[in-house]
Amino acid sequence: METDHLLRSPKNAERLQEAIARADAGEGESMTIAQLRAQFGLSGE
Repeated sequence: METDHLLRSPKNAERLQEAIARADAGEGESMTIAQLRAQFGLSGE
């Protein structure tokens, strides 16, 4: 259901498909949830 909503906008669908392709190609950087929280200044709550 959420996927349908995210893909409804053609521009958003294109961005998501490109991101999936990059992830499938092994591009990008793997991060833990703790690393993401620290990067964005979020607490663990």
